[in-house]
Amino acid sequence: MLRYLVALGFISAPWTTAGFVSAQPPAPAADRPGWSDVFVNLGMYSVTYEKPVVGKGEKPDTYSQKAIYSWTGGRYEVLEITLARDPAFKDKYSAEALKKEKNPPKELEVNKKKAWQWEFTGDEGKFNRLARRLVVMLDADKAIIIDQKGFGLDLKDDVAKKFDFAKVEKALSSPPKQ
Repeated sequence: MLRYLVALGFISAPWTTAGFVSAQPPAPAADRPGWSDVFVNLGMYSVTYEKPVVGKGEKPDTYSQKAIYSWTGGRYEVLEITLARDPAFKDKYSAEALKKEKNPPKELEVNKKKAWQWEFTGDEGKFNRLARRLVVMLDADKAIIIDQKGFGLDLKDDVAKKFDFAKVEKALSSPPKQ
């Protein structure tokens, strides 16, 4: 029974033992985040950091880092939180562009910043499908992108509002350490 629940992702298995399998292969993780003290603590979530992604050139204008938060309390929920800088965000997340989408997001305000939240439907039988996305625009080219698989926390109130936006904006003024 335990093996079945782990395989389905209903419980996490941070340990490995012969005969048990992980629900998802772990993402390649860095030892620590590329920017110190900007990712938040979410209580009963374990967190791993993917290697930062930095554009080419001496002074890249695109870069990001993703932190993957996995709920450890018995329900399936994974939050992928990406801090990113990209000049394309200005057009990609403009109100005009988003209104043209097949599934347009709801416009919100989070700590005086414009945000967009998508609700995804379909594939209802798949527990690991993308359920929600919240994009908080810190500046025209800087954003916090939160993807939620499974259900649990409210992305606006329980996650996004925990970030110190000024600290994140300052961190996004230069590429993360690799």
